[in-house]
Amino acid sequence: MSCNKTKPLEWDPLTEIPKYDLQTDESYKEQQASVSLAVKAVDNYSKQFGNVTQTRGIISEGAPGSGKSFVLLVQGLLAMTRGLRVLSSALMAKRSMAVGGGYHLHKLFCLECNQKGNPRRLAELAIDKLHRKSNLKMLHLLMTMDVLLLDEVGTLSAQELSQLDCILRNIRHSNTPFGGVLIFSSMDHQQIGTIKGMPLLLSSHIMTDFVLIRLKHSVRCHGDAALQRIQQITRMSPLELQSSQDLHDEFTELMSSKVQFVSSMKDPKLGPEVLRMYSRRAECASAAEDYVDSSIQNLTLQGKSYKLCEASDLTRPLQSRRDLQTTNDPAIKKMLDKKRREPRRLLFHHGALFEATVNGKGYSQSQIVIMIEQPTHEDIDSWAPLPMMAAPATFSPNDFHVGRTPTKEELINEGWTEVTIHVTQERNPLNKYGSECYRKQCKSLKVFDRFLAPLQQSLTVLFAPDTIKHIGSSTINKTQGQTIIGPVAIEVTPKCSPWEKEQVVVMLSRTPLASMIYIAGDKDFAIEKIWSVLCKRTQWTDYVESILKNWAIDGDGVESQKVDENRVLDLHRAFPWKLCNVTLPTDNDSGFVYMLISVVNHDRTYVGQTKNISIRLNQHNSGFGAKGTAPAEYLPYAPCCFITNMSNLDKHGREQIEKKWKKLNKLSEQRGEGFLENRIENGRTVMEEYNSRASREDWLKFVVCVTRDKSHNK
Repeated sequence: MSCNKTKPLEWDPLTEIPKYDLQTDESYKEQQASVSLAVKAVDNYSKQFGNVTQTRGIISEGAPGSGKSFVLLVQGLLAMTRGLRVLSSALMAKRSMAVGGGYHLHKLFCLECNQKGNPRRLAELAIDKLHRKSNLKMLHLLMTMDVLLLDEVGTLSAQELSQLDCILRNIRHSNTPFGGVLIFSSMDHQQIGTIKGMPLLLSSHIMTDFVLIRLKHSVRCHGDAALQRIQQITRMSPLELQSSQDLHDEFTELMSSKVQFVSSMKDPKLGPEVLRMYSRRAECASAAEDYVDSSIQNLTLQGKSYKLCEASDLTRPLQSRRDLQTTNDPAIKKMLDKKRREPRRLLFHHGALFEATVNGKGYSQSQIVIMIEQPTHEDIDSWAPLPMMAAPATFSPNDFHVGRTPTKEELINEGWTEVTIHVTQERNPLNKYGSECYRKQCKSLKVFDRFLAPLQQSLTVLFAPDTIKHIGSSTINKTQGQTIIGPVAIEVTPKCSPWEKEQVVVMLSRTPLASMIYIAGDKDFAIEKIWSVLCKRTQWTDYVESILKNWAIDGDGVESQKVDENRVLDLHRAFPWKLCNVTLPTDNDSGFVYMLISVVNHDRTYVGQTKNISIRLNQHNSGFGAKGTAPAEYLPYAPCCFITNMSNLDKHGREQIEKKWKKLNKLSEQRGEGFLENRIENGRTVMEEYNSRASREDWLKFVVCVTRDKSHNK
């Protein structure tokens, strides 16, 4: 079965995809709503001609287990049936492979790592790398793709989203946002977000180039009402949690009665099928070292051969040509343990499984590889490249077959590919203590942790799903987006505890049942520690919640939270910094109708329309913007409020909205009510009148930048 743009495949996901047997009607309804938005977007994108029009992307935002990744895959499949070229990616390597076996975002866009600079400069460096001979394949993919699927897009920062926009505009020679690429994505603002930079929802692209739809009902834990309630409480506002003793008591009771507690991670109740989750990488690395020790003992008892590869830590003075010297400095070793993903020891044996830690030729970060041929002592001593087999995108370590190790031919038939693993010496050194520090170890390998009684269970691969076990250890952050079908254990002790609310949301939402969750540590301490973390808030908490409550579509049609009147984003209430630090949309030509206010005389305002508000504001303040803002005695002007999301309107449509706003302001002045807040209210009235006739995804958005106390009007 084949299709292209001229001969698309007639496939309607709204009728072809049935409801899951145990799925609630509300969950099915909101998933259908998200898919229906994609149907409209794909149809509109397929009909548009060149760069004349813009189709807004879709972000499915919702709770863990609500089916965001499933909806994303359906949206991608829909685009392919219309003959569009689809690529999938994610900043988290595991998520990029889970969604259609796509490329890691850094690999696809050739993004720079550990580089400082503004988004435009970093985009220039990435574009330069894309035009190198080794990356021409990625350049071709970016130039020819129509649809981009981004899973867990919330892990990107606002600056990184702007960087992607600059790259796509440049290489596709288009001034349309993201070079005209239609973007479908999923995210959860309550889960782990960006590490550096501002949250994604603060990007001006969210305001003008995307439609937000919320998925609120869980499919993963549909059979456990108690776990659903626990997850609902973890997603509540910190202010609401702090002010309610009833919620504290309810959460304590649910955790005490539904979640299981053990004294430590070495408790006998935690068998080999339990996934160990840690909040910090150091504890996870320590667990990997314990695995190596226990595996050596088991291999020795079973009489099986193995090879142990010890990492070599090397240093030399900064900016020198001196040969690298082996170091035993504890401080340097500790730093390398913290900064490098590769462990100190690797255990090689026939059928051993490992996990990639960087992107390489033929494999991606976090991809599973298996060792078919055990290396010799000469290969290990000379740090020779190791031949291995990389798992296909559909392979999951959750599922494996207990039995013999498959042959190379069997693996190839199952979709595995041959790859070569090199050492890590060529990676960038760490500059510390006046030295360049390296860790020489098999490149992109770390032990795929397996706490198993008989070691032979680690020499397996996916063949029969009837023997399913989820085993090993991981950080909480790395499990984001995964559905774990077995039990999990999370350490919550004074030494190792989650410190972000996002970590608690992730760790309590991976399993379908609350009884599958084990908390290692003192029961009372663990519950109070988790509650205190849930009550923490950041400087962006209120702002992000305001954006979602006012601009996101509720997929099930039920607004469960109180929404600000008229769905207006009021920056002077929600923005945590001074209003002069608000970033206006700079690269968006989606259209704006705005009202400016004179900084010198607050009674002086001006209403106008433009495609780019940032450029137009500079023109007004230069004295050449319009006659109404030309007098120098009223300069400079600042944005008071503006209406946006007008990509479906041309200049004539914006002028009609501008005309209505000016007319209402004039009537207010004639009635003696020309106060600033009344002029802002007139803009809201114009927006409401338009939205009453438009579809929900085409609603205009109103942003208020400043306000004035009513006492000043007397």
